[in-house]
Amino acid sequence: MHLYPSKPQVTEMLQCARQCSRRNGTYLTFGEFCLFAREMQNGKLRKTSQKPKRCSSKCEVFLGGSCNPTTWRTDTAIPELQKHGITYYNPQVSMWAPELVAEEHDAKQSASVLLYVIDSQTRSVGGMIEVALKNTMRNSQHRFCFATGRCVVLVAYPYKCGQTIMGEFITKQECVDLVDGQTTLLALVKSRGIKVHGNLGSAIQTTADFLKSSSLNNGMTAEELITYKLRKLRQAFDLHDTKGTDRW
Repeated sequence: MHLYPSKPQVTEMLQCARQCSRRNGTYLTFGEFCLFAREMQNGKLRKTSQKPKRCSSKCEVFLGGSCNPTTWRTDTAIPELQKHGITYYNPQVSMWAPELVAEEHDAKQSASVLLYVIDSQTRSVGGMIEVALKNTMRNSQHRFCFATGRCVVLVAYPYKCGQTIMGEFITKQECVDLVDGQTTLLALVKSRGIKVHGNLGSAIQTTADFLKSSSLNNGMTAEELITYKLRKLRQAFDLHDTKGTDRW
């Protein structure tokens, strides 16, 4: 795991765990150890990624996924994000230029939330590949949600045989291919514990809730945050341990 806690850190772990439990012994349960190890790993990753990245604007949300001819960004996402006071980066522009490649990359790297919409008005092949790629990088610095504190929010609208895309009727075979591709993507995403939203409104609310929660967490010290998480775990355990046995 490449984690080497100091003696004071170990002491703090034990004290914190004891405060949040009902035991007298000086030890950690396996669950508590996993929580502390994850927090140490997260802190290590945050320290190695503190170098600021240039972005055309301070953006909390990257609006990825289907582009032209969809208008979900300007019609719904941007107005709703503005209501919540959330900053965003919109990669859909009227005049594209080569320098936008670097700008878009920087926006993805700096955003706290990556909001992707796979809209059936387009084939969205590029968007599906990008989402799949991000969710297979499980052992790198791009493990969203679990390692860097960044969150992937996905919206997917299903394809229907006989529909048109860009004014053209898609063939039965192409419909099958698109449906299979989207089904595979959604299965991958769900296996990573990421919820797939059926509408943009739900996704925007999830985004706002995540950013609000992150903001509250950022106001805590490391000790306060770990104590808070341990207490939440204890509360969840107590809901199942109705007989007070302290065992599953």
